[in-house]
Amino acid sequence: MKRFYIKRIGDFVTIVHRPTHQTITMGSLDEEMGKQIKRFIKMTTEEFYKELYSFGLKFKTTKNIKEEQDKEKEDWYKSAWSFTTKQVLDHYKLKEDSIPEEEVPLEFHSRFDSKGKKYIYTILNREEPPTIERNYVYHFPKKLDVDLMRQGSKFFIGEHEFDSFYKKSGSTVKSTLRNIYYCDVIKRDNLIEFIVIGNGFLYNMVRIMAGTLIEVGIGRIQPKDIQDILLAKDREKAGRSLPPQGLCLYEVLYW
Repeated sequence: MKRFYIKRIGDFVTIVHRPTHQTITMGSLDEEMGKQIKRFIKMTTEEFYKELYSFGLKFKTTKNIKEEQDKEKEDWYKSAWSFTTKQVLDHYKLKEDSIPEEEVPLEFHSRFDSKGKKYIYTILNREEPPTIERNYVYHFPKKLDVDLMRQGSKFFIGEHEFDSFYKKSGSTVKSTLRNIYYCDVIKRDNLIEFIVIGNGFLYNMVRIMAGTLIEVGIGRIQPKDIQDILLAKDREKAGRSLPPQGLCLYEVLYW
């Protein structure tokens, strides 16, 4: 690989030393400049550094350059973080000390050290299909009985083995025992939200729970049947797994 390459911007010519990215801007291109360029191209690295000194430029080793680049990155991250934080504070009209924070040990893991998760599955319950929100809700055109769905959701609360409510293929879990702290179904206009908080969830678990509640909502099964489905530990007894579009991991808890 050549040690030098030439950049021309407008009437100015710049000689660039590849290994260190040092540059010397020469001026406008003419016959005399052509001779100077040929002289630079033939230089060794040591000769090039001597030329830098003659231009009054600071000698930089590869280590110096890396340190400067790291410093620039660090300064950029700090300014970016400060700017983002300021935006958040200004938007919500908060004081800096109102943002909760806590020191954690170096071995802290945001996923494995969480105490629980909150999921919301959203169903659009109307005849007309969604347009803008089609990627964020599950459309179900038949009328659902939200009161029955709410009654059924209460049977999920507590510690249960959720064998009937997860997709076994591809899963390597050792235990299906999960503790559900909170479970409810609420309606906001045409939107029905299934809200569930627990210490952990199995593969497709929330989507199957929501699918089973739809079975309750259309009257195919009774709310109390969910208790029997849990005890059966049989995937075939529960409802279908709803599409992923309506699912949202709303919050990770670190009580």
